[in-house]
Amino acid sequence: MTSEKVKIAVTIRLEAKPGKEVELAELLTSAAQVVASTEPKTLFWYATKVNSRTFTINDGFADETGLKAHFDGKVAALLKSKASDLIVGGWEQGVLPNVVQSDILSSIK
Repeated sequence: MTSEKVKIAVTIRLEAKPGKEVELAELLTSAAQVVASTEPKTLFWYATKVNSRTFTINDGFADETGLKAHFDGKVAALLKSKASDLIVGGWEQGVLPNVVQSDILSSIK
């Protein structure tokens, strides 16, 4: 974790395919450590379970270079490789259209 100010937030909503909920939850659970150890410009990262099939990934960055590094990182590559098996709509229709980027107006630590 760095003292940089978080300026960009990203939320991605994912819907697990029926019967793939546990596998997607396990992928997201293990992803946190990978992000922490390989993405120094990702200032925060967490995954949530909204209901039995709906999950979110939430992360924050100080600038576009951190955002780009994240989407070029190991977790993004893993999610992309597994999306057709785990996520309704796969990568193209199930992940990418559900990426919401926003500007952080205020935050606390």
